[in-house]
Amino acid sequence: MSDAAERPRRVAVTGVSALSPGGAGVAGYRAWLARPAGERAGGAAAAGVDAAQVIGNPKRLRSMHRTFQLGVAATTLALQAAGLRPPDGLAQAGIAPDRAGLAAALPDVSPFTDDLLQAAAAALPAGGTALPLAAFAELALHQLHPFRRLAMLANMAAAHSSLVLGLQGPSFTFTSGGCAGAQTLHEAFWTVAEGRAEVMVCQAAEAPEQCWRVPPADERAGAVVIEDWDTAQRRGAPILTELTAAPAAARLRGAAGSPAATLLGAILARAAAARP
Repeated sequence: MSDAAERPRRVAVTGVSALSPGGAGVAGYRAWLARPAGERAGGAAAAGVDAAQVIGNPKRLRSMHRTFQLGVAATTLALQAAGLRPPDGLAQAGIAPDRAGLAAALPDVSPFTDDLLQAAAAALPAGGTALPLAAFAELALHQLHPFRRLAMLANMAAAHSSLVLGLQGPSFTFTSGGCAGAQTLHEAFWTVAEGRAEVMVCQAAEAPEQCWRVPPADERAGAVVIEDWDTAQRRGAPILTELTAAPAAARLRGAAGSPAATLLGAILARAAAARP
């Protein structure tokens, strides 16, 4: 193989989106991030955008965890910013569906949602401290939706995004804590640089209903579109910055914090020219 064939392709950032209690867009996320730490917890909802309206598919919304709704909405907005507005943006740009993929970063989704807790509370005898499993199973059988667990699997964020937005290329999901956001960027970068896809979307999201932390985190989500430099130039895409490397996996082990925060932080550090 020639040196030219082995050389990694140039990689461009062409779209960025962010959702947070500070409002929709990068400027809103920065404003929220500038608040004192004590004001950035407690489960505040993302402001400035209605995720359900962005997704626009009521039937699919019913099977989506709130985290997944935020992730799909952020991905949709990032594709719009990149000039690849769903559902026809990829086709209009001459990009085959199997050449566009997704890398998603999520905390492990907590199973302790309201419907499960309500069933457990109903099965618990007055004054009791031990849950009678037979009674709980009987109540859960009738009260919990049969697809409930499927709706909470971490890789369903990528699955919903792929189905809704027609991203049929490489798909990855990372649930490795605070470093997951930067890992999505690492994997997506090399997927494009090695020519396995023309477009990759990095997605991260977090919602209080699935957060293990106390107090719960505020809602936040972000997405970044990266693509082959030549493809971006050919279609006249808004190139915000060039990625020349991605964070080394060795430096990501053991990182603490939020996947959404690490993804957005990694991108904001590289995309100084990103539009609000």
